[in-house]
Amino acid sequence: MSGIFPTVVLARDLRVLKERVQPQVTWIDARVQQTPALDAASREAWQTFAAQWRDFVASADDQSTGAKVDAGEVLERTLRDLKSLLSSQCFGVPTPARKRDVSFLPTWVTPSLVRDQKQRVAPRVRELGAKVAQAAALPDAARAAWVQFARAWASFESDAEEWTHCAAQYANALAFEDVLPEWSDAIAMLAGGDVSATPSPGTSPPWGVAPPGAPGFPMSPGTSGPEYAGPPVRPGASPARAAGRSGVPVIAIAAAVAVGVLVLMGAKR
Repeated sequence: MSGIFPTVVLARDLRVLKERVQPQVTWIDARVQQTPALDAASREAWQTFAAQWRDFVASADDQSTGAKVDAGEVLERTLRDLKSLLSSQCFGVPTPARKRDVSFLPTWVTPSLVRDQKQRVAPRVRELGAKVAQAAALPDAARAAWVQFARAWASFESDAEEWTHCAAQYANALAFEDVLPEWSDAIAMLAGGDVSATPSPGTSPPWGVAPPGAPGFPMSPGTSGPEYAGPPVRPGASPARAAGRSGVPVIAIAAAVAVGVLVLMGAKR
């Protein structure tokens, strides 16, 4: 990856990677355990990976953070390959989402670019969380894994964007987006179609923490606008007005202009 300080990777960037991947490992491990007919080679490949991942997660976030992030990204790619291997044998493990076309990051990564990416992903996480909340048939293991993943996202989303390591933050933000289609497919399969995009009144957030914008939830600098903190617009609902624009209805303005024209015409007679 590249940016103004492309070599700077902090311990928090490594933790984000671990917290993003761990729920996926937890969920797939549960599916493997519940699939006795899984062929021996696939089971052995998974067990080898799971042991490597456990060792990686248990390792300390020390001064060799950059090297460990590289190792974590290798394990994340291995996990993707294993999803392809297991998806035809383990119900609930979807085939990996299509890889991102661009294999490298922009040469100029800024905090605002990270914020834009967060704003693109956040509504999709909330929408999927609402479906999880309504999916009564969803197995407990899948629900717990989603809660863990959504908490990882909420923690990452609230982290302030900084020039010193914004390239690493941007890479993590892209990785969150890339794996969302797989979560969506897995939840749809395991819930048996018992999903709804609109939560019931009074339903608590499915990830167990306050969503961005709620009282007490730390917001990232520059991301306090209503278009970011508010919930997604429901189908059929009127879109919220853009931040900084007047709330005076357009009809009222047009009526005022028409009255003014009539008054001027009457004055000229």
